[in-house]
This record gives sequence, structure tokens and C-alpha cells, in this order.
Amino acid sequence: MNCSIALLLATSLLGAAPDAGVWHGDYAAALDAARADRKPLLVVFHNPQEAQQTVQQVNYAPEKESPHLENYHLCQIDVSSANGKRVAEVFKATSFPYTVITDRDAQKIILRKPGNFTDAKWTETLSNYRHGSTPVSMSVFGAPSSATSGYCPNCQN
Repeated sequence: MNCSIALLLATSLLGAAPDAGVWHGDYAAALDAARADRKPLLVVFHNPQEAQQTVQQVNYAPEKESPHLENYHLCQIDVSSANGKRVAEVFKATSFPYTVITDRDAQKIILRKPGNFTDAKWTETLSNYRHGSTPVSMSVFGAPSSATSGYCPNCQN
């Protein structure tokens, strides 16, 4: 519920100017595009002036990007700008980089991750969330694991 409120509040705030290619700098425009295309929205909050506050796997140039990004609408928020700081505040992002992925309707946040990714974890995350839903881990017997929300082993026949 708080995630939906954050998305709605942030739609009224603008991000920094867009970088080259497919990365939007305007959060409201990226959100509208994601909703129109029913694609998940990948938002990366970063400070481009501080190397340790950027996602190293993000090049912000279409010819260098991962093929996994084609499944998302992309938005980068420069937290060194006044608007970027306001959008980050709405998302409660306090350390950077900070990555958010929404569902395919761009209504709910399905992933929040402060900090950087390893190359393998970045690829795995993009692959796992590409459909705009939370991945379900399976146990050896094929039933959702107990770590999956909503699963109750006592309720099973």
C-alpha cells in the first residue's frame, strides 16, 4: 500500500534531464510509458558525480546495454538534482545507488535494492523480474518454498 502511494506521489515530481538513448530522466513520463505498454518500470537512483553511487552495469547508452533491459521501461534519477532528491525521498531511498522495479502495470513496487550489483546478480535480477512479477522459488518437490509469501505448509493437503 505504501509502495502505491510512493508511486503516485512521485508521479508529480520530475527527475533530472534524460541521458542518451532509452533511459528516461523524467519519472512521470517513464511511469506513463510503462503503464501504457504494460511493462515493468526499472528505476535507478544514482549520483553520477560519485562513482560509488552509480550502478556499474548501467551504461546509459543503448548500444552498450544488456539485452535484458528491453523488457523494461527505464528511468534514471540523478539524486544530485533538487527534483531527483525529492523523487528519492518519496521512494524512501537514502543510500545510492538504489534500484526499484515495479510490476507490469507500474502500480506496485516488487523490488527495492540499495547498493550495487555484481554482474551476475544484475543479470539474474533483470531476468527474474522481466515479466513484472515476483519470482517464486520452488522446492525440490515442486511446491513453493516456505520463503514465498502466502505459502503455508500447514494449509496444504
